[in-house]
Amino acid sequence: MIARLATRRVLQAVLKRPNVRTTAHYEPADFKPVTLDDMPKFLGPWEDCHSKAQSRNNILLAAAAVFFVGSCVAMYGMDVIDLGNAPPMKN
Repeated sequence: MIARLATRRVLQAVLKRPNVRTTAHYEPADFKPVTLDDMPKFLGPWEDCHSKAQSRNNILLAAAAVFFVGSCVAMYGMDVIDLGNAPPMKN
């Protein structure tokens, strides 16, 4: 146990990182803070791009709705889905 403790202390001393930070604590002379004006801007009429994107999204939404309804109809036709209908009365 003492050997393990001594080995650990020796390894910590050998592998110890220096306590000196390598980062600077000052701003460079030519530092410019980032603002929202530095963000890339869309050049041109945004309505055209927006209408194209919305028409594409609407087509995808319609296709997904048709696929969902078709899948539900197919599963109901194969009796995969039980809608909880009561069995017929046999009196």
